[in-house]
Amino acid sequence: MSLRRQFRAFADGDERLASLGWLTLSALLAFPFLALVVQADGGPFRFGGVDFKAYYLAGLRARAGLPLYESGQFVERVTRPRATEFLYPPAAAVPFAAVTRLPPVSARWLWTVGQVLFLWWSVLKLAGSFGLSLSRGQRALAALVVVGFQPVFFLTRIGNVSGFMAGMFCLSAAVTVAPEGPERPYLGGAAAALAAAVKPFAAPAGAHLVGDRRRLVGATAAVAGLLAVGVAAFGADAHGAYLEVLLAGDDSAGGDPSALPFHARPYYRFPGVATVLRGSLLGVAVGASAVAARVGADARAFALGAVSIPLVAPGANTLTLVLAGPGLVVALATEWRASGRPGVVLGSILAVQVSVYLVRIVGIYGPMSHPGLPWGLVQHVLVVQPATLGLLAVFSLCVARVLARSRDV
Repeated sequence: MSLRRQFRAFADGDERLASLGWLTLSALLAFPFLALVVQADGGPFRFGGVDFKAYYLAGLRARAGLPLYESGQFVERVTRPRATEFLYPPAAAVPFAAVTRLPPVSARWLWTVGQVLFLWWSVLKLAGSFGLSLSRGQRALAALVVVGFQPVFFLTRIGNVSGFMAGMFCLSAAVTVAPEGPERPYLGGAAAALAAAVKPFAAPAGAHLVGDRRRLVGATAAVAGLLAVGVAAFGADAHGAYLEVLLAGDDSAGGDPSALPFHARPYYRFPGVATVLRGSLLGVAVGASAVAARVGADARAFALGAVSIPLVAPGANTLTLVLAGPGLVVALATEWRASGRPGVVLGSILAVQVSVYLVRIVGIYGPMSHPGLPWGLVQHVLVVQPATLGLLAVFSLCVARVLARSRDV
């Protein structure tokens, strides 16, 4: 079936939904080309890989037998953009120790391209498990969509690990909650656990695990294996140091509430109530996930858990939007199959796609190029970022679907 016919079937005669679909797809496909134009014009595009530098340095420290989390001058002496500190479990340094066998630039490209290819493959697996059959041309188009998703494009610039995590969540959903996927609960549980182990705040994306004991067994085995590898390679002291890193937390989402942030910051303008908002949404997500497990709404549980990550994670930023991506895909596919409200999900994807640069246009580029326009008024109106509103809409939709299912059972 051609892409045009698939859109018609998707919209089912709803011209507004079809237009929203084409608009969203266009925004996803156009972004990489616009970024290249900006780069060619001497714009601020950079391929610095600041996060990958932290991983590469951790790999060097692992090979040299140096402490993983006491970087100090070892990081500060790196050329700009400087690397951040290593913030992940000790076992995560093992593959990066292998990568350091390559020169930094080659390793950087291998990591970036490999991560994007894995994410693309996992998205195709997830789409296929929901019954969507794609031709070769459409698979190539899907690759552009994956790279064109603004949070993914951002992670390729800095080399963050979130693409690998999102791919693991896609794989987990494909073999556990998707209606036409292969049922492999142990693998699905392990994939979700390995992804969340890298950044524990991503644990809500494992909400679907509570629906099947075998998934929990797979998750437990994966975490135990990860811990065993870490202890064998680095000893127990490294894990104590990692625990201190976790307890130190991340308050990078804070800032001047009178200004607009230039990355995704859900509660930047509400620093005084951010903790309450996160806690409340997390409580709703946990409760809805429990109900979903009881009534067999595992796909809804996965979707609401994944899209809640940027809403409940401490220090949420643009990279956490990558982790919401698998939840948006599952929510869209589920609503489509159920003849529900896929337009809500499409609108959310579009909101996430344009959010960062819409805020930057209002806060930076617009005032610089046309200072006479009332940009200050627009900044005061734009209290909540579009990405936050979009994710809240999908989160609410998933919760409502779970509650409706519980009433029907």
